[in-house]
Amino acid sequence: MDVKVFRGLLLLTFLTVFLVAVKGAVGFVVSSPVLLIDALHSFTDLFPYLTLLLIVAVLNRKRDETFPYGYYKFESLLLLFLSIFLAYTSFEIFRFGSTPRASSPVAVAVELLSAILSGFMAVYNIELGRKSGLKAIEVVGVEKIADSLISAGGVLVLLLSGFSILQHAFVVLVGTLVILSSLEGFRDSIVSLLDINPSRKLHSEIVGIAGRLGKVREVRVRKAGPCYFVEIRMVASPGSSMREFELVREKVESEVKSRVENVCEVFVLPEIDTGKLVVAIPRDGGNVSENFSTAEKFLIVDLKTGSRKTVENPFVSKEVRRGAAVARYLTGLGVNAVVADEIGFIAYSALKGSGVVVFRGKGRIPKVLKDLRDGKLKEAAEPTRVKL
Repeated sequence: MDVKVFRGLLLLTFLTVFLVAVKGAVGFVVSSPVLLIDALHSFTDLFPYLTLLLIVAVLNRKRDETFPYGYYKFESLLLLFLSIFLAYTSFEIFRFGSTPRASSPVAVAVELLSAILSGFMAVYNIELGRKSGLKAIEVVGVEKIADSLISAGGVLVLLLSGFSILQHAFVVLVGTLVILSSLEGFRDSIVSLLDINPSRKLHSEIVGIAGRLGKVREVRVRKAGPCYFVEIRMVASPGSSMREFELVREKVESEVKSRVENVCEVFVLPEIDTGKLVVAIPRDGGNVSENFSTAEKFLIVDLKTGSRKTVENPFVSKEVRRGAAVARYLTGLGVNAVVADEIGFIAYSALKGSGVVVFRGKGRIPKVLKDLRDGKLKEAAEPTRVKL
């Protein structure tokens, strides 16, 4: 996070302490309960600012395996508490805003000072929140607007003593605006914390961008702090090389980041089009054989047409580089995917080098085929045995 945000929050914290000191001291000297109440209310503003300083410090930490999306969820959690605090502030406005103001000229001057300084702080607060993308900072800014307007209304009522109806109307208007702002912050925090799709329009826009570059299976959008994290699952044809998919992935990431604001990360994941698979399964009766290249028979199934046949393994007795020979044999039969319980380094490498997808699976063959069609089988990231 930019160091300017941290310095800006320090300035706002200092100004809040200044307001507390001035209103508290003057309220005590002129015996104004209203100023003392305002001082106490300003003192409660220190909690959000001190918490924001802590959160901004946490957000500076880099993403890691424990927090792959960074530490922005902490900002969302803070936003939830601040929204509740803002709702409480609105009720305090209704409760104390209608209290008759002290008629002391000094009290009027302090109220005017509070209104001007709170107004400056509110504008700076909101601008700081928008530039940093942290909604929690904006929410505190809205609370400062309420402070400023209430103080301004107090000055106005003091100058127009006898027109209490104006004060009541003003309090209702400001209190209502603060409640609406708290509801907006509450919604944003819940969307982020529960990983709810933040915007249908945003989701559709990303689907459209990715769809022009390939076939999209699924798009998920998460919001954390100022960032959108996008996960796109794209269909990869069996037999296509990883290099081909990498080119598509790079284009999709670049397009989404350049055309959609506040996207911090795009994860593009391949999903094999199982409808085009011709899969070979080493069989041992009705089960998947425990060993791939030493299986006596292979069941070959075309998932598109449903046709199937069983073939003998002509290399079951071969002692040298048996896995490579079996891989070449199966690819010669049009196989573009295999399911294996255990598979060695040579067979795995030969299959992957020919663009064949290797899935992990074991147990009854009908169940394995169903899981394959349903997309439940995981692609093997490496051989299960590395002995050459």
